[in-house]
Amino acid sequence: MNPVSNKRTITFLGAVLLLVAPVAAQDKPDKKLEQAIAVLRRVDQGKLSEQQQQAKAKEIDAAWGVIKAAGKTGVARLKEEVRLVDQNKEKDDYFKLNASALLWNIGQFDEVDAIAAIWKSTPLNAQYKYVFHTAYSAARTQDRRALPLLLACLKDNHGRFDLLQHATTQWLGALEILWGAFGPQGVSDLMRVLETSTNPAELESAIFLLIWTQELKALPRVREIAARGSRDARLEAIRYLGFYGHPQDYDFLVAGLRSADPEEVYVHAYALYEYEDLRAVPPLIPLLKMDNEFFRREVIAALIHLLTPASLDALRNFCDEASRNTRPDSQQRGECSMIDSKLEDVKIDLRDYAKKAPEEKAEMIAAARKSADEWYQSLKEDKKLTHDQLIEAAQEWKRNGRIFDAKPLTFTQLPKEGKKDNAFLVSVNKYDWVEERHILSAATASDLPLLLEVKAALCAGLSEESLVEIRRLNKVIERLGRSRYRKVIGLTEKVE
Repeated sequence: MNPVSNKRTITFLGAVLLLVAPVAAQDKPDKKLEQAIAVLRRVDQGKLSEQQQQAKAKEIDAAWGVIKAAGKTGVARLKEEVRLVDQNKEKDDYFKLNASALLWNIGQFDEVDAIAAIWKSTPLNAQYKYVFHTAYSAARTQDRRALPLLLACLKDNHGRFDLLQHATTQWLGALEILWGAFGPQGVSDLMRVLETSTNPAELESAIFLLIWTQELKALPRVREIAARGSRDARLEAIRYLGFYGHPQDYDFLVAGLRSADPEEVYVHAYALYEYEDLRAVPPLIPLLKMDNEFFRREVIAALIHLLTPASLDALRNFCDEASRNTRPDSQQRGECSMIDSKLEDVKIDLRDYAKKAPEEKAEMIAAARKSADEWYQSLKEDKKLTHDQLIEAAQEWKRNGRIFDAKPLTFTQLPKEGKKDNAFLVSVNKYDWVEERHILSAATASDLPLLLEVKAALCAGLSEESLVEIRRLNKVIERLGRSRYRKVIGLTEKVE
């Protein structure tokens, strides 16, 4: 055979082998791999008892192990099964979300596009924990390759799961942890969503997340949505305006109390609570007569927070009327108990208050307002925090993933009176004494990105303690943001 003929024969045989190879693979599938894929399919958690769920979880873990051990073949087979589900228009959302979590576990950023594609075609609340833990793992890296996953999460407004023991988390709370862990670099991406998206859930998510960044550039677009947006996004935008507390938005928020839609009235009352302008008390008082207990409780909460003689008189009359009723309903009794409890926190008793002279009433209210604001006001005896120290402290907080009450102790060998073997228990945190008021006394609005970096560290080290610290830091961020356009950051008789 001549060289040319031989070359052609080899090329032909190679082509035949390439054509035959896949057929051979299909004729002899990997039995263990196929069984593992089958374990992940058609799981209906709602039909399983707790014991069965535990058994199924063990089966799924074992199946993951088999698929991972198969390497690229396992990944390809998993993706093929996802494709077949979509092609056959089969409803197996649990499997698809399970597959997305496994793809991240195997390939991480190499599989981001495949995972994002699954999430776009699947309701994320079908098994939200797979979605959250995958996105959370990606967000904590603060790698911008995580963005397709974080952006995909914005379109879900139904997901919920037990984030920590005894702490069921709704989708908005989960999003705050995800985007919080990603850090301040995500603000520009949220702004892009706010400015360009037409998806109501996506807009609602972006608005909520921007609340906690105090991004002023968002205000014009949020005002537009609050006035003319789709319902859910509009309600979230109204809440946003309350948290920002900008002088320009007071009239709009008060006007909303006159809406014929009870839910809109509720969200305007909610916003006015956060806005903290005492002028809102007179228009809130008539809403104590609302029939809906849930909405009425928000009005009561606002009147307790916005303490004035008029708000206290209105609450006292509300409870007096309930006590005069020979058969007061349980709702009213519960509301009046709540009022007593909340006012007790600021050392006000409504019955005692009613007996006071006007001057004494004014003194009680002033003391109560001061008490409510004490966390944020410097004290004469306070240790001072300089701006340079704040920057140094922020680095410590980022390393530790804690701020307030972070006092881990360690045994350190220190010489004393010539002895070298004495062990002393000392704090390893230089700034464990810092509270909200210290940060506010040292920080300016230009420090907001730094504090968002600290928040990222809190979000990345998720615990019940860090959730509390995130809420406390949010208030610091809010007050710093307001300092750009308000003379009085907290409760005031007129926002200006």
